[in-house]
Amino acid sequence: MSGKRLWVWLGLLFAVVLSTMLLAGGGGGAAASSALSVAPSGLLAARRYLEARGRETILLDRPLQDHFDADVCVVAFPWQRATASELSGVQRHLTLGGTLLVLFSGERSSPGEDELFSWLGLSDWDERRRPPLNPLAWYRFAKEEWTLTTTAQWSAWSAEERSLLIRAPHRLPKPPPDARVWFRGPDSEPVVFSFDFTQGSVWVLPAEVLSNARVRHRGNLDFIETVAVALGERWAFDEYHHGLSSLPVETAGASRLAFDVLLVHLALLYVAIVFRLGQRFGPAWRDAPVVSGSTTSFLVGLGALHHRLGHHGEAARRLVERAREIHPGLSVAPPSGSTPADLVALARAVARETQGKSALGGGGLGTYGRSRG
Repeated sequence: MSGKRLWVWLGLLFAVVLSTMLLAGGGGGAAASSALSVAPSGLLAARRYLEARGRETILLDRPLQDHFDADVCVVAFPWQRATASELSGVQRHLTLGGTLLVLFSGERSSPGEDELFSWLGLSDWDERRRPPLNPLAWYRFAKEEWTLTTTAQWSAWSAEERSLLIRAPHRLPKPPPDARVWFRGPDSEPVVFSFDFTQGSVWVLPAEVLSNARVRHRGNLDFIETVAVALGERWAFDEYHHGLSSLPVETAGASRLAFDVLLVHLALLYVAIVFRLGQRFGPAWRDAPVVSGSTTSFLVGLGALHHRLGHHGEAARRLVERAREIHPGLSVAPPSGSTPADLVALARAVARETQGKSALGGGGLGTYGRSRG
C-alpha cells in the first residue's frame, strides 16, 4: 500500500470515528416513542397537546416498580433500555383503578414488549406477511400505510368518527374475547382496543397513532383529544426506558467517559492494523526481464538472470568444459575467483586461444569449417 493511499484510509477512518462519536453524543431527542423526542416517531407533540389542554404530564425517570401517582400511565415501545421484570408498579397502578396506555411498536422484535404483553395475557400476535424480494415491491411494502376505521363502539362513545393514519405494522396483538375494539385495519383486524384488568383498564394501540408525524392528521389529533378528556387529568410517561434517568450526574459522566475511551481504543487498534498491513512483508521482488525476439535478446536476458543470481564461478567452469569438448588441447583453466570480472577475463582468454587454433587449422572448429567448405 502506497503512502498516499494509507493517508487516505486513515482520513476516512478518522471521519467515521468522529461521526460515530457525534451521533452517540448528539442524538438527544431522537429516541423513538419518547415523550421528549422531536423525531417523527417521538411523542413530544402529543405530550405538548395534553399540556395545552390542561392535563398534567409526568416524566418517569425511575423503573416502573417505583411508585407513581397518575391517572394514565403511558408505556411506549420500542424501548431504548431493556431492563429486568419490573411490573409491580404497573400492577399497583391498575389495582388502584388507573389506566395503562400501551403503545406497541408493531415490529417483529422489541425489548421488553413481549414480556409486558404476556403479563397482560396478550401473548398471541397476528404476523404480517413477509416482505417481498423484488426491490420495488419491497419499497411499496415498507412504505405502506393503513387507514384505521372506527367501530360502532367508538361511534357511540365519541362524537368524532374520523379515521386514523399509521404505518402498516409488522405484527398486531390479538385482543382478549371481552375487549372493546375501537378501530380496525383494512381487513377488519382489531388494531386499537381496550379491556379491563383488575380494577383498572388497559388500552392497546400502535405508537404511531400518537407520534409526531401523525398528529397533524385530523383523525389522530381527534383521538388524542377524546382520550385526553375521557381517561384522566394526570398522565405519566415512562421515559426511563427511553434513556431518561435520575441517576447522579457523576455516574452518567463516568459511563460516557468509558464509552469514549472504548471508541478511541478501537480507533487506535484499527489504525495500527491498517499501518501494519500497509508495510512490505519482505524484500521487493523484481521480475525477470521479459525474453522475446531474437537469439541475442534471449541470451542477454539469460545472462542477466545468471548475473543477478551470482552464477559466475559455475559459468566459468562450464565455459572451460564446453571449450575443451571442441578443443581438447585448450590450456586455459578456470579462475580461482568467481566475480563477474574473472568470468569476462576467462571468456576473452578462451576466445583468443580458440581463434588461434581455428586460424592454424588445428582440428576442432577449423577442421569442421574446411570440411563444410
